[in-house]
Amino acid sequence: MQLNLIRFFLIITIVLINFTYSSPDEFISPTSPTYLIDMPDIPNREVKEHLFQVRANPSIKLINKNKDYVGWIQIENTVIDYPIVKGPDNDFYLKRNFEQQPADAGSIYMDYRNFGFGFDQHTIIYGHNMKNDSMFGQLDLYLDSDFALTNPVIYIYDLYGLRKYQVFSSYYAKADADLIQTNFSTSDIVDFHTKLIEKSEIDYDIIPYTNDRILSLVTCNYNVYDGRLFVHAFEIIDIT
Repeated sequence: MQLNLIRFFLIITIVLINFTYSSPDEFISPTSPTYLIDMPDIPNREVKEHLFQVRANPSIKLINKNKDYVGWIQIENTVIDYPIVKGPDNDFYLKRNFEQQPADAGSIYMDYRNFGFGFDQHTIIYGHNMKNDSMFGQLDLYLDSDFALTNPVIYIYDLYGLRKYQVFSSYYAKADADLIQTNFSTSDIVDFHTKLIEKSEIDYDIIPYTNDRILSLVTCNYNVYDGRLFVHAFEIIDIT
């Protein structure tokens, strides 16, 4: 009995000594199961200099010339190759050029209600129908089926890169506020797409999806009183 008591007191004494002299900064982390932390060895890789090259945004020069610059539009086999601006309203660039100087031809400009390419359900771009075919003067080529079906893509170079839009509708119509809405409910956007396809004078045989972003080019025409020429396209999203 006495021997057992002596052993007991010796064990207690050793534990107290270890506790007293252990470092207060010592931290013992619990050991995780190996299957949770078993990671393959990662070989050391040689770090190569100049692996990445930083290039200036090509839009910077145009933004420095005009802070309202939002992109550039191009359509193959036309003279449509212009900068796009966005003013405080839809009148500012009606008779002002890119340098904001008075000009009858005005500018190619985005609807002031739009945020910018890639952010709106419906982005609207306006331009004058000039008699010398400049600005949007050649937009009426999209009422010719041969041209429309062989030149179905509109190219937009915005502040972030290249965007491509597939034309699916083109027609003359009276100025209609319903055709230049910028945001829709899910049910309304389906009706809107249907309306645009039904109005088209060209059968493009293609229908946009509900979540496709729509681009509309709009210019004046004189075939209809207070008329407009509309060309509608949806953004092509590359998935590769």
